Amino acid sequence: MKLKKIASLMLAGVMAVSMLAGCSNGTKPDDDKKDPVVNTGLTGSVIAALDEDTTKNVTFSADSNLQAVLEKAVKNVGYNGLNDLKSIATTMIAIDSDLGKYAPLPGVTMSSNKSSTEATDKETQTAVGLVYVAGEGQNESTIAKALASKIDGEKIYEYGSGSWSDLPTDSRNYTDKDGEYWYDFAYTAGVASVEVSDAVNGQTAYVVAYTVTRTPAKSYK
Repeated sequence: MKLKKIASLMLAGVMAVSMLAGCSNGTKPDDDKKDPVVNTGLTGSVIAALDEDTTKNVTFSADSNLQAVLEKAVKNVGYNGLNDLKSIATTMIAIDSDLGKYAPLPGVTMSSNKSSTEATDKETQTAVGLVYVAGEGQNESTIAKALASKIDGEKIYEYGSGSWSDLPTDSRNYTDKDGEYWYDFAYTAGVASVEVSDAVNGQTAYVVAYTVTRTPAKSYK
């Protein structure tokens, strides 16, 4: 009886292992199409590859909340829709309505201190953007540089060339009962990235989202 009981237990164990193995190999081909592979390790490399003019007055860092929104948006859009940045932007806004405050994405710019008013200067402003590159046969360093180059070339500001180097560090002067004052501007940028592999043809593409926030601080002479 003991031998039969041991044999039964051994057989049950073998069957359980077989069932687990069957489950691990039972992924349907369609699943890969609906849920592309996402790797978020690229963000730091992109930030490190940004031009000095871009990072001179802006502090860049990875943004976990933006990362979550971008990943969901990319999965909803699918691999074939990654080069349609407007579609990704629309999907991101649907996921996180707060991003809609800065719509339309991409291409929102900071307002110019040359034509703004105190009401504008004293408010925190945020601009949002998206960049995309296809990456067949390229290493991470090359991809990071390509993505960073696109961010460097974004028209983030409406005055002058519109480049990052045009972002003002302070506003024009104003006057009140305490004297002359202005607003000093500090900039922070959140960055998120996704690497997406197409299970059908083995191609890879990359999308980076960023938000740039301008925070004013009132200063007197």
